[in-house]
Amino acid sequence: MKFMDYLIWFGLPILLIIFELISTIVLIRKKRTFFYFLASGLIILLNLIAIIYLIQMMSGAWPTYTPYILIVIGVIILAIQERNTNNKTHNNNGSSPISGTVSKKIIILTSKPIRSRQRRVPYSANWR
Repeated sequence: MKFMDYLIWFGLPILLIIFELISTIVLIRKKRTFFYFLASGLIILLNLIAIIYLIQMMSGAWPTYTPYILIVIGVIILAIQERNTNNKTHNNNGSSPISGTVSKKIIILTSKPIRSRQRRVPYSANWR
């Protein structure tokens, strides 16, 4: 085989495998939940099997598409992991995303500050 053939059929998949392994390890360190350990373990296992197939193919075994399919499955699992990691439903303080905007709207709509001794009355009532 020529150098370009080796680069396309073996070099690029190995670079993609290295990227997947680094990304999944970073995600494990970021979030330590059962889902992330399970998905990362599956990605690592699939990539190791793909590397074994690629090494066998480089040494003269009959070519197969199995390592490339395993790499694509690993990329899909990694994309699911990334999507769940970047899904931010809460603010940094752990409150719901609505609480920040509602408190800002209440502050904007209130013309006078409410002191602790003032009584809260219904909107239609008169202040005494």
